[in-house]
Amino acid sequence: MKKAISLCLFFLLCGCLSFSDSPPSQFYMLETLPAEPISRKILNIGIQEVQIPEYVSRPQIVTTQNAVEYNISEFNRWSSPLSGIIQRTLASDMAYLLPKSFIKPASIISDNYTYTVSLEINRFDGEFGKDAKLEAWWYILNRTGTILYRGQSNLSQPAGTDYEELVSAQSRLLAKLAEQIAQKIITLQ
Repeated sequence: MKKAISLCLFFLLCGCLSFSDSPPSQFYMLETLPAEPISRKILNIGIQEVQIPEYVSRPQIVTTQNAVEYNISEFNRWSSPLSGIIQRTLASDMAYLLPKSFIKPASIISDNYTYTVSLEINRFDGEFGKDAKLEAWWYILNRTGTILYRGQSNLSQPAGTDYEELVSAQSRLLAKLAEQIAQKIITLQ
């Protein structure tokens, strides 16, 4: 019995020592980028929950290796669910562009928004040394839920050579998308 307990303790100690060699995880958040206002109109805009593809709907940051191979980093992770980060960042980016407007994630269905933005992301990744990519369909809806406009965006930015640079590039992509959506909203008035 003593041998069995000693053996278990030995394996437990070996397991603990092997885990100490792994690098610490890094956690990332998309950043809101200040921008010049494009309109002073007063609007109430809700950003609906963002739909993202399954391959990036995970805590780990996903990069591409080539056209068909993806890398999932175990130690470079999003600080919270990516769809929520994108929703909040897009709302904040649009708030810079439309500073007199009230723009927020549409978490409450009963809010009386002038416009609601719905976003379906098809691609949100990047390849180190090449480009970060954002491909999305977006919709602007009125108070009754009628689609007023359908837009498609295919954006890219240099991705840099590490995860911090990649996340910064992805933040710039979302800022560009926010500008496209905000520009269209002000033409609907």
